[in-house]
Amino acid sequence: MNASCSNCSSSVSAMSIHSVVMVLAEMLIMVVICCGNLLTILAVWRTKKLQTIPNQYIISLACADFLAGLILPYQAAVHFPGVQKTLDNNKYLCLCRHVAFFVSLGQTIQCITVIAIDRALYIGFPMKYQRIASIFRARVIIIWTWISAIFLGTLPLYVNNWNLGRGCHYTLVIPYYYQTYIQTTIFVVFSIINALCYGYIFHVAKKHQEAINKQLASVDATRQATNMKAVKMFLTVFGIFFICLSPGILAQNLGHTIGLPNGVVDVAILLAVLNSGMNFFIYAVKNTDFRRAFANMLCCRHVSVSPETGDTPHVNSLRQTTTN
Repeated sequence: MNASCSNCSSSVSAMSIHSVVMVLAEMLIMVVICCGNLLTILAVWRTKKLQTIPNQYIISLACADFLAGLILPYQAAVHFPGVQKTLDNNKYLCLCRHVAFFVSLGQTIQCITVIAIDRALYIGFPMKYQRIASIFRARVIIIWTWISAIFLGTLPLYVNNWNLGRGCHYTLVIPYYYQTYIQTTIFVVFSIINALCYGYIFHVAKKHQEAINKQLASVDATRQATNMKAVKMFLTVFGIFFICLSPGILAQNLGHTIGLPNGVVDVAILLAVLNSGMNFFIYAVKNTDFRRAFANMLCCRHVSVSPETGDTPHVNSLRQTTTN
């Protein structure tokens, strides 16, 4: 017993200040990510008013972010010398540490992109969107995005640079081409798609606003303003994602080419993980229905269903995804 305690204390004392700070930061971020995304999932599940087509993608995004939170203890464990040695000597324990994060990241960027495409189609072709869009089709798309995220994310299990005693840091075990030609390319391409979608949305919105100003149609103006609030919320989600992930993508490429200290790379990756806890706060600030649902759950109040309105299903669905 005393020997065991002695080993524990020696392991802790062997940790650097950087490792201690990283462990504490990752545990705090884990709590924020898991609680925030669990509340988001429960809010949509329990609130009829939030069960709309765009929010199906939000649920999938929350699940991907929740996964990122769940694996943070796995990521943090590497800072303990004893655990680090175990990972260095076990191929699949080492690789799964990275693969789980890749799957979560892949699904996150796909969900954000699908949301942008969905909103672009809704704004640009509203009548056609109303005919073809449905919750069932949204769920089929979500299933396919998860399949592709799992496929691409687990590739390092089959093709990797792991060797016994080499170490488990991702720059050592994940092939350079995977991070540069697959991950970086996906990030850049999907970011361009998001930029094009939101650029198109604001272009169409500007034309609509000019037409509304000529007609002085107050109803259309109100609908347009409501619609743009939803777009701005989703644009904020993408913007935060891009800001948080860009340093990590840059760091992993520089780490393979010119070399970076592991501490710098770890901080950049931690910033990317932090993004998984941001969306909850964006929904709470930008969306009245989400904010009300969160308040009801946190205060243990019954979440009411959608009130009856005289709107058509199309207009009601639009209101359900926007703020006041």
